[in-house]
Order: sequence, then C-alpha cells, then structure tokens
Amino acid sequence: MALESIGNVPNRLNDDQRIEKELRVADLREVMQKLRKAEFKKGDWKDLGRELGLHENTLDEINENQSGNIDKCYIKCLTKWLERADQVDDDKYHGRPSFNSLCAALEAIEKGAIAERISAMFGGNSSEGKKPAKSTKPKTDSPTTKTGAGNKGNVTKSDNQYNLINVISNGLVI
Repeated sequence: MALESIGNVPNRLNDDQRIEKELRVADLREVMQKLRKAEFKKGDWKDLGRELGLHENTLDEINENQSGNIDKCYIKCLTKWLERADQVDDDKYHGRPSFNSLCAALEAIEKGAIAERISAMFGGNSSEGKKPAKSTKPKTDSPTTKTGAGNKGNVTKSDNQYNLINVISNGLVI
C-alpha cells in the first residue's frame, strides 16, 4: 500500500507545478504530443530550436545529419533541447526546459496561439503558465455567474470547478 502511494506522487502535481516541471529526454513523447495537439507545424522546428537556445551550427548539423527530413529534424531538435545542448538553460533564452519555457519560446516566434493551447492543457491561459490575474473591472452577469444579480461575491462556476479540481487532484475529500 505504501509503495502505491509513492508511485502516485507525480500524478498529484497541480497544473502550475506540471507546467514548471523541469523536462528531461524521457519527456520527449509528452512534449511532442502537446505540440501536436496544439497544432505546431513541424516545419517550424528550426525557428523554435533557435528560440529555445540551440546554436545555429547545432541546428544546421541537425538538418544535415537528418538529410533535411522535417520529422526527424523536429524530433532531434527537441531532443537536443531536452539534453540541454548549447547551454539552453541560460537565462538569456527561456531558462531550463519546461513547458513554461516552451510556451515562452513559442510566443517569441509569434506562435502565441499554440502557446495558449499548451498552457490551457495545464489549466492556464498564458505562456507564464499561470491563471489569469483577477480583473479589477466589475463583473457583469454572464453564463458563468453564480447568481443573476450582478455576480454577488464574484464567485463563478469556473472558480468553483477549479477549486474542485484542486481538491480532487490533491486527494482531499469534502
């Protein structure tokens, strides 16, 4: 029983922890799946690699070694990033490999919509991987308001759903 609970610890990370989690080569498949679901075009691999911190000569070498095969170049580019080639952890780029830094790089190459889709997979809506700041504007009645009277207390169904997800993912019972 104790071994089962230890094995489940990684699954208990909240969305902010998962988007910030340092990625390794073992995470390549997950990175590729999220990019595919977000509709990233593999042909943009070189721009992405450059923004992630890979040097131009590394990108040229990838292209040459993979005979220009876009699929293979794309995979090798992501692998090099996850291997931390060319000191990609340097803060002059986007920091250590994480989904958060991937989203920041995507935004930098004008692929903000893709970054938003990936961030949304973690429950966020920005390349920072964070929940949006609460608006200072007064809320109006909308389909997500709890009451029809001007949203008393500023509590929405989506806030309650988010809290319920956090409670469930942390194994708490109400």
